[in-house]
Amino acid sequence: QDGEVVSTQYRVHPIDSRLPEDYQTLNMLEPYLREMNQQLDLRRVLAYAPKTIPRYGKITGDSALGDLVSKAMRARRGVETDFALTNSLGIRADFSPGPIAEELLFNVFPFENYVTKMMMSGKEIIEMLDFVAQRSASRGCQSQVQVDGIRFKMHCLLDEPTGSWVDEVYVGGRLEDGRYVG
Repeated sequence: QDGEVVSTQYRVHPIDSRLPEDYQTLNMLEPYLREMNQQLDLRRVLAYAPKTIPRYGKITGDSALGDLVSKAMRARRGVETDFALTNSLGIRADFSPGPIAEELLFNVFPFENYVTKMMMSGKEIIEMLDFVAQRSASRGCQSQVQVDGIRFKMHCLLDEPTGSWVDEVYVGGRLEDGRYVG
């Protein structure tokens, strides 16, 4: 109050079905909801998950949902690249067992991201993967990316590896002297 902290006590209020509706907020949001519902069928079922599809892997950071996302990016019409890579932290929720409705996609991918297609040399790919491995080192060697069409070995458990943070890089099965040649 007036620039001073008057209390450090708080109580968490979950925003769920137990919270009464605020009709003033509902009235304000109504035109937006109507427009969104005209453009999207959020209840439309797109797929079915027989079991949980997790966004995080148990050991390496590589996950089933991350594999699905990067595979979809790579196969997207107009993209069709040798490999795809996406930030692990951009995937924000698991797919729970059961129907996967369009609305759930907004929980899993809440950001307005775009797929970007790039031409990269082998050297640039190694530099990018070195950056990934270095960032992953600070997080217990949990990969900070999800990939499809590329495999590589990270040396992120070392304090400072000699040379590159990665080796055994495979893109489309092409490997020469332990490195992708492109």
